[in-house]
Amino acid sequence: MQVPGLLLIPQRVEDYRPPAWPGASVVHLDLTAGDRLDEPVERALALGARLADPQPDERWRVLLDPAGHPFCITTVSPSPELFTG
Repeated sequence: MQVPGLLLIPQRVEDYRPPAWPGASVVHLDLTAGDRLDEPVERALALGARLADPQPDERWRVLLDPAGHPFCITTVSPSPELFTG
């Protein structure tokens, strides 16, 4: 079966302990928000995320999902060269 786009499959882990921020995480997602950062951050917060401390740069927000995994919402877009071979 093929699925278009990206597929993320979360799994429960017995005796789970969330990663510490700042620090290493198993997977870190950077989600590009275009040029508007506030609306996507507000949506993530409404869905259960919380802001991490510290916030290292004004171009992105580091958030923690409900299980404590860090992820970023950013206005920084990847270079188009990353997508060409």
